Amino acid sequence: MNTMRLRLLSAAITMVSCLTAAAQSSEWNVQYVKQRDYGSPSAFNPRKIDIPDIDGYVTLKVDLHMHTVYSDGDVSPRQRVQEAFVQGLDAIAITDHQPAFGKPEDWDYDQTYPLALKEAQTRDILLIKGMEVSHNQTDIGHLNILFIKDCNAYKIPMTFGQKEAHEALVQAQAEGAWVTGNHPGWPDENSELSQFWIDEIEAGRIQGMEVFNAYEFYPRTIDHIRKYGLAFIGASDQHRAMDFDYDIPKVMRPMTFVFAEERSIEAIHEALKERRSVAYANNLLAGESKWLFKLFKSSLKIEKIEDRGTNLRVRIFNQSDIDYFLDCGLPSKQIRIPAHRYFDEERPKIDMDLQYRVTNMFISSTECLAIPMSMLFIKQSDIDMPALDSRNISCDNGKVLIPLICEKGDTYFTTDGSEPAPDNGILYSAPISLERTCTVKARTFDGDKSSFIFEYPLTYLTSTKVKVRKNGLNYSFFSNPAEKSITSVTNLTPENFRYSGVTSVPSLQKHEEKDWYGYIFEGWINAPVSGVYNFRLDTDDGSQLIIDDNMIIDNDYNKGNVITTGYVYLEEGMHKFRMPYFEGHYNEKVELDWLIPGASSFTTIPAEAFFPIKQ
Repeated sequence: MNTMRLRLLSAAITMVSCLTAAAQSSEWNVQYVKQRDYGSPSAFNPRKIDIPDIDGYVTLKVDLHMHTVYSDGDVSPRQRVQEAFVQGLDAIAITDHQPAFGKPEDWDYDQTYPLALKEAQTRDILLIKGMEVSHNQTDIGHLNILFIKDCNAYKIPMTFGQKEAHEALVQAQAEGAWVTGNHPGWPDENSELSQFWIDEIEAGRIQGMEVFNAYEFYPRTIDHIRKYGLAFIGASDQHRAMDFDYDIPKVMRPMTFVFAEERSIEAIHEALKERRSVAYANNLLAGESKWLFKLFKSSLKIEKIEDRGTNLRVRIFNQSDIDYFLDCGLPSKQIRIPAHRYFDEERPKIDMDLQYRVTNMFISSTECLAIPMSMLFIKQSDIDMPALDSRNISCDNGKVLIPLICEKGDTYFTTDGSEPAPDNGILYSAPISLERTCTVKARTFDGDKSSFIFEYPLTYLTSTKVKVRKNGLNYSFFSNPAEKSITSVTNLTPENFRYSGVTSVPSLQKHEEKDWYGYIFEGWINAPVSGVYNFRLDTDDGSQLIIDDNMIIDNDYNKGNVITTGYVYLEEGMHKFRMPYFEGHYNEKVELDWLIPGASSFTTIPAEAFFPIKQ
């Protein structure tokens, strides 16, 4: 009986083995072997870019500048669509050059779009029709014309000048197209605008400008965009295959975040005309403070807040694909909130008044988005915080006029340091007029809800009458390399003093010491006009800028190269100047620039502006 059972069991095992072998033989036919888990899953599992929708708008990920083999690119129109699909974009514009140098005179500029359209429809990618007007002269540069009907209708000759470029922009304006100024850092590496561009911008024929193009970042462009009321654009300007130039699994390509009413080409066009966009590249963002603030706030989800007496503990989750870096000027209190990670930390309640800069979100060439510490440690508000419209700060008869950007609701402000409220403050209706040193605090109320408090400290300094004869600055040199004790400007003491002299501008003099030394530069600085000045101090290591005994910039940190800016109202005339600086170890640098009232960019403070105290 047992023998029979063993024989039956053996037969069953043999039968299963034969069936398995047959199955394997069928699947692993030597003439056709399908190797599983070997190819890329991108075609079936495209990336999802996590950028939150904000303020009732859909956030669309868009690249408005790229090329194919039909001008000077290396890939087909169909591949451009496939790249956008696997990388998580919503829309692209293929903008082949016109004229296409090296192509026949009768080249068909409209052939790219239909070749890409079928793939775009299959992959649900919104395909925007466009082209790039391309000229190698600095005055014309390159311009994208988007949302057009027929590329061939523009008929730009192989050799053309301002007249033909102007006619193309007039034609674009007539058909309701939308135009961007491309890579303003090329051919002018200082990102200065030609008079041709300025004229076309002021006529409403250029409506957007690239802050990011491929690997390049043009900070000054942010100031141009704000000055002329343009839209912020980030674009790849890709010519080769996308993964040839970028490690795509690890990074996102340059792009524009467009805040549209719906996912359609028409909605993208409308949003760009209304300037609802933020430029993105390499985890840097540039845009209006309004949209950057909404994006930052919507990215973070406060999951838990604990009151621990004198401290608060918070647990925040970053729901986006953007890493956020926050700096309040104190190295020990810097904050990093990585993408799809938690920020879980405890901070003293007294720190809630600290103002932070989100250092990867730019609102000008020198400014980053400012937020209060309380925003991270207090339940989020549904009401938008007022923001400074710094582009439109002005002066009138010695008064500084501070304009605010206010959203829905009533905004109240104070200038005496107290918290604004409907029963404590002034209802904002026009730029705030100031003629003294104070801190503006503003808060928006809508029903029983209120925003976070916006703060803007203004230092208001009147000039001093003083007789001066020659230019220069007094300086004192300090060193103590033996004890390595100069690690702060507070170490520039009499026992470390070595010698003094006169220099034309704050700069390093000749000396033997390589590390552990410092300077104090002192004298007078002449403000050529009355108004709000923005100073930029770029040093390695620490420094301070003190004007009329008021701290304008405090950079006193032993942490390498630091660039910091500070605003101050200066009445025309002389002001007392003091700038301590120290070098700890390794690299050294001293550079002081200013943005004078009415100027569009920073310049180095000239020697003619300085006068020594000791003549």
